[in-house]
Amino acid sequence: MKKTQQLIIIIFSIGLFTSSCSSDDSNNSGQNTNSTFTLNGFEYATPNGYFTHQSNDGTGYKNLIILTNGVVLSDPFDADTLNANEFSSNTSNIIVFTINSSSTNEITEGTYILDNTNHDGIGNLYWTTLITGITIQNNLIDSYNYESYTSNNSSNPIVTGSITIAKNQNNYEITYILNQNNAVINGSFSGLLSDLEYSE
Repeated sequence: MKKTQQLIIIIFSIGLFTSSCSSDDSNNSGQNTNSTFTLNGFEYATPNGYFTHQSNDGTGYKNLIILTNGVVLSDPFDADTLNANEFSSNTSNIIVFTINSSSTNEITEGTYILDNTNHDGIGNLYWTTLITGITIQNNLIDSYNYESYTSNNSSNPIVTGSITIAKNQNNYEITYILNQNNAVINGSFSGLLSDLEYSE
């Protein structure tokens, strides 16, 4: 009887240890399950966040936030051409914000209004790119179903919008609203932004 009780305790302890390790692994994945955006009634997950910034000219220009459901494999990250970067094969949506900040090392907290008339100023959301329905081949974007960016060259241009950024130690709280002619993109992100080296 005593041996049976000891065996039950050992099995129970192993179960608790395995459950604890499994829970820790999921918490350390860097993914933020409550981070999404909505578009045309559909919700898209963006659990992975990245940050890269220009630092050689001291203007605070080109702070990029990249939100995606996949994994960015490019480090450094090409700030000028999204298609030049590599992503994991499960990547199906990406949204990128190019922000002017008063710091070259971090994004200053506050609200940034979309204004692409002054690219080297301080305090505006200069550019936004959104792509959904992506297929990846050889880690590169091969095709997509929907694209929208701050340009008249887009079939669904983003015409107005804003992004609000708050920070608590290393955790970012980001909310954004982007307006197209016939649609609104609402989104949020909460969690860590992994640093990438910057290139263009």
